[in-house]
Order: sequence, then structure tokens, then C-alpha cells
Amino acid sequence: MIDAADIDQLTTATVMNPTFGYFDLDGSGMAHGDDRTYWVEHVRKTYFGDANLDGEFGSRDLVTVFTAGEYEDELVGNSTWASGDWNWDGDFTTSDLVKAFDAGGTEQGPRVAVAVPEPTTCNWLLAFALGLWSRARRHRAAAPFRVIRLFRGYY
Repeated sequence: MIDAADIDQLTTATVMNPTFGYFDLDGSGMAHGDDRTYWVEHVRKTYFGDANLDGEFGSRDLVTVFTAGEYEDELVGNSTWASGDWNWDGDFTTSDLVKAFDAGGTEQGPRVAVAVPEPTTCNWLLAFALGLWSRARRHRAAAPFRVIRLFRGYY
């Protein structure tokens, strides 16, 4: 189960020990902000601001984080992903809301997977290649007869 505790653990690892390769998700050799972005967009397939990790960023997420009561509070470093810390500075502030709205996932619905070409495209390409091959084969088979026809007139 991939949940908010995972992104919080990844955030802690990037701050405490960025050279620890276990948390390197993007293959750079270090755990840093890009790994957190990779986790959000590719591992969890969601958007910044999706506090409840239901796959979309919307009004339910805003209700969740404002109900937690950590928006611009006096405590330093007390916020997590589920309570609104989306820019990983430890606090839920206006900059977290800007990050979430900037990411463009507001009310977009669940993030869809990358489109993969349909098998019909492969079948069409295979048919085209076979057609070219058979045409080239016919021309190679007919070539000796053309040479014989050319010399027939000289006999």
C-alpha cells in the first residue's frame, strides 16, 4: 500500500541523508526534490495537493488540510503531506497552495496513464513491410528474364 507515510518518509530521507540511495527513485544517485516529484506523479500517479491520495486534487483535499488546522500556524515543521505540506518545507502555508495549483491538477480527475499504441498500428506496419518485401522479391525474380529478353534480339 502506497500512502502518505511513504512520501513523508521520502521527504525525511532527502533532508537527513540525501546520499542514501534507497530513496533515489529517478536514478540520479541521490534522494532529492526530483525524487519526491517522481513519487507523486509516477509512483502514486496523482497530483500535488492530493492530501488524501485518492488520485485527484479537489475540494475534498482542501477541506482535509484546512480541517487539520495547520495552515500558517505558529508551530514550525509540524505539517506532513496529508496536512498540506506539498513543497516539503515542513509547514502548510500559502506556498504549498501555490505549488498545488501551479501543478495544474485541480479538479482534473484521476491522472491517466501514458497512451500506448494500439496493436492495430503494429499490424498495419507489419502488413506494409510484408508488401514491400514481396514486391522486392517479385522484382528480383523477374530480373533474369529481362536480361534474357534483351539478348534474344541479338541471337
